[in-house]
Amino acid sequence: MQEIHLLPWREKERLALLLKSSGVLDVIGKGDYVGLKIHFGEKGNKHFIPPTLVKIIGDAIKDIGANPFLIDTNVLYKGARGNTYSHLQIVREHGFSELGIPVVIAGGIKESSRKEAKVMVNLKHFAEVYIAEDFLIFNFLLVLSHFKGHMMSSFGGSIKNVGMGCASRRGKFLMHSSIVPRVNREICTGCGRCVDNCPGKAMKLTSKKAEISPEKCIGCGECVHICPVSAISIPWDSVKPGEFQERIVEYAYGVQKERKGKTGFMNFLYAVSPDCDCVQNAKSPLVPDLGILFAWDMVAIDQASLHLVTKAKGFHLPAGINKFHKVRPDIPPERQLEYGEEINLGKREYTIIPCKI
Repeated sequence: MQEIHLLPWREKERLALLLKSSGVLDVIGKGDYVGLKIHFGEKGNKHFIPPTLVKIIGDAIKDIGANPFLIDTNVLYKGARGNTYSHLQIVREHGFSELGIPVVIAGGIKESSRKEAKVMVNLKHFAEVYIAEDFLIFNFLLVLSHFKGHMMSSFGGSIKNVGMGCASRRGKFLMHSSIVPRVNREICTGCGRCVDNCPGKAMKLTSKKAEISPEKCIGCGECVHICPVSAISIPWDSVKPGEFQERIVEYAYGVQKERKGKTGFMNFLYAVSPDCDCVQNAKSPLVPDLGILFAWDMVAIDQASLHLVTKAKGFHLPAGINKFHKVRPDIPPERQLEYGEEINLGKREYTIIPCKI
C-alpha cells in the first residue's frame, strides 16, 4: 500500500514540513541537480501552482546543498507556450523568474532540433516513446502537478504531467493523433515555409499548396507552428479519450523506466478547475482548495487526489460525486489509473499520512 503524505491547504506556507516528513529531502544529495517539473500556465490562465510555494520547495532543496531547476516542455498546439522565446515570457509574466531558480525549457530553442531520447517500452500502443532528453539528466526529478480537469483525460495530475509534459513534441503528437497533420488547402498560401522547415522532409508543394507525405512524417508538429496562416492543424479527434489516457500512461511508463525511479510526486489540490492549465480562460474551481500531497507513486497520488475531490463538497456539486465525470460524462474518468496499474506503473491502493504540523 502506497503512502500519501497530506498537508492541508490552510497550512500551505509550511510546505517545507511536508518535504521533510515525506523523506524526499533525504534522498537528494549535496550537489545533485534537481528538476522541478512544472506547468507555468497558459497566458490568461491564473490556475497554476503559486510561485510562492514553488520558492519554498526550491529554497528547501538549496538548503541541503542541491541545485534546483524549473523545467517544462513547449506545447504541441499554437500558443504562447508553443516556442521557447514566448514560453519564457510567460515564465516571467507569471512570476516564476523571480524565485532564484534557473528555468529550462526542454527540447532546445527550436523544437526541430529534436533533443529527444527514444525509450523502448513495448506496450499496447507504443513500442517506443520519445522523451525530451533534458528530463533524463537530473539526479532527481520532483514532479509538481496542479490537479485539475482535462477535456480529453477527465483529469490531469502527476501521470499527465509526466507522460505528456516530459514528451518531446513528436511524442506529444503521437499521443494526440493517429494520423499526420491536416492541411486546409483553402487557407494555404503556398508560401513554402513548412517545406523549408520540415525536419523529416515530408512536406512538398503540389499545385502551390502544401502536402504531407505520411510515410516521411515524423510527427514533430513543426509545420503546425511554422505556418503563418494556420492552414495546418493537429487532428485532435483521431484518438478517443480512453485510448488517449492509455497513451499518456505509456509515455509516463517510459519516463519512469529511463529514470529508474529517481522521481517524487507532488499534487496541488488548489483551484481545481474543470479545465487544463493550457486553457486561457479556465472555468471556476469545482471544490474548495484541499491541500498538497506527496508520494513516490504517480498512480497512487492521482487516485488519492481523485478520491479527495470526489469526497469534498463542491461549490455546485455535492460530496461523493465524481466532479470530473459529472462535467464530462462521455470520458472514462479512471482509465488512466486502471491502465497504470495494469502495466505496473504504480498501485491504486494507498493510505493517507497527515503531515505533522
